[in-house]
Amino acid sequence: MKSFTKFLRRISSRLLFSPDRLKAIEDLDPSHIYVENVRAAFGLTTGLAKRFCELAVRQGILEKRVEVLCPNNVVAKDAASVEQLPVEVSCWEDDGGQYEERTYATNILKKMEFYVLKQGGAVWP
Repeated sequence: MKSFTKFLRRISSRLLFSPDRLKAIEDLDPSHIYVENVRAAFGLTTGLAKRFCELAVRQGILEKRVEVLCPNNVVAKDAASVEQLPVEVSCWEDDGGQYEERTYATNILKKMEFYVLKQGGAVWP
């Protein structure tokens, strides 16, 4: 925890926290923290925001997860790792005003990593 606190202090000492930045940090969803949101909230590069999140995982503050997206970019499922995602997922798609359920192989769909804030050792609900 010491190294994470030191890392956070180092970053925050170099950042100017405007009201907009503070609002962006406050608005982070603890159940879906994306690297891009961390980048924007803290004014970091994407690489540094990713390292920031990975450090928080190593410190036990965040848990890394992955989600699979339907072709319309709606989240179909999420899991702790790509290997734990189901082989197939169902997606609802608009077909001329009618919604149809379609099944897709997970391996052909886009995946996105995200992080979940842990509260007292348990993942945020």
